[in-house]
Amino acid sequence: MMNIGFFMLFPLLTVHLTRDLGFDATGVGLVLAARNLLQQGAAPLGGSLADRVGYKPVIVAGFLVRAIGFLLFALSHDVLGVVSGALVTAVGGALFDPPSRASLAYLTPEHSRQDVYAAAGTAGWLGQVIGPLLGSLLLPFSFEVVTIASAAAFLLAAIQAGVLLPGGMRGDTGGVSMLASIGEALRDRDFMWFTGLLLGFYFLSSQPTITVPLLAARLVGPEAIGPLFAIQAALAMGLQVPLVRWTTRRAGPLVQVSGALLLMGLGFVGYALAANFVGLALATGLVAIGQLLISPVQSTVTARLGGGKGGAYFGVGSLALAFGGALGNGSGGALIDISLRSGLAWLPWTCMCAVAVASALGFVWLQRDTRFQRRLAAHPLTFGGPRTPVSSSAVSEVVTVRR
Repeated sequence: MMNIGFFMLFPLLTVHLTRDLGFDATGVGLVLAARNLLQQGAAPLGGSLADRVGYKPVIVAGFLVRAIGFLLFALSHDVLGVVSGALVTAVGGALFDPPSRASLAYLTPEHSRQDVYAAAGTAGWLGQVIGPLLGSLLLPFSFEVVTIASAAAFLLAAIQAGVLLPGGMRGDTGGVSMLASIGEALRDRDFMWFTGLLLGFYFLSSQPTITVPLLAARLVGPEAIGPLFAIQAALAMGLQVPLVRWTTRRAGPLVQVSGALLLMGLGFVGYALAANFVGLALATGLVAIGQLLISPVQSTVTARLGGGKGGAYFGVGSLALAFGGALGNGSGGALIDISLRSGLAWLPWTCMCAVAVASALGFVWLQRDTRFQRRLAAHPLTFGGPRTPVSSSAVSEVVTVRR
């Protein structure tokens, strides 16, 4: 439901702002960058708050705030209104994103965690199939109808979370303040190196919401945007769980990330060479495979390094998305404008390929850090504070029933 609501609106928002409200690509990039920077920059506070008051109430509140932000887009026809909607939308995401990911770690035994994050990714990609297709079907009525439907999806998600999520999920705060728990994560050298290197990944992952829709609209037309997201999602739904299992048996987490980044870089070369929908589809497939390999590893490593302080660590980890996504949105739009003015159509995609290669080399370097490797290999801390011990066979039985 989260991804249905988000991807119903945001790929079409780029086209709406440029075509209907007169924004240029740089202006759209700045709006999206501001939203992303606020959401992920405030995520440490949202995650630390959730560790204290519980994951469920913060998730529900975040969904409701996000729905209000989307309704503001329906009422906005100028820059101030669009920016207001973007900022309220960001606050909602800062509330629900860290506890959503921390909840999966809370409810999942360590040996199943990467599989569970992969399965959650598959569910998210299903939302990315349905969302853009629904948005494309509703857009002929009006953009306002799209935004109202997107808000309704988050309202339904809030109701589902309120009824179906278990209560009592929270982090082990150790009796320290919110700022102190955030500071502990920020002082964790290993975690911050890992988070900093993910800047490049999030820089690249932001492009499907700005540069890729603009390229697709120019080469084929706006009607190509929904099918491109559907291709990404279909690959992820079919491949994420088996491919993650296959790579996990054969390579460590950092090697998986390095290889996936190189695949994404190859995909951006494909965008530079694309001249029709087939070329766009092939490039989109490569980028999607890289994304689906990295996301479960990122969440699994964060949960392992964070131990019982999942909300705070996932919140601080969102800073990589804050700055990487903001740079990706801002510079992506600017690079598109520069390429159009200069006639250098290959410029944005070559720059993005360079980011992918540099980030992959960074993870190769981190792979050689023996202290980091020792922490990943260590016995995991109890997640979520003291709980009643459960046998491993009972945990496996519960997870099977939930699946």
